[in-house]
Amino acid sequence: MGDGGLNKNWGPNQEVGIVPSFSTIAGGGLDTPITRRIAFRMSGGFEYAYFSLGGPHIRNPYRPSGLPTNFCRISSGVVWQF
Repeated sequence: MGDGGLNKNWGPNQEVGIVPSFSTIAGGGLDTPITRRIAFRMSGGFEYAYFSLGGPHIRNPYRPSGLPTNFCRISSGVVWQF
């Protein structure tokens, strides 16, 4: 859990996303041994973040319609254990 923020110009008229958002990530993974020192790892997670647009030209922050709040990540790789 934590605080997320945006540091690029995005949205209509390249407005800066300055309004922070509460962000949550939950996930897990699994290591499958291949040899004594090498394993294969699969992991994934779910993230929730609610960002809004704000900036010097915007008095009240607003949230554009269609902007996603739920994200998913999946990763895999080789693990070297020492």
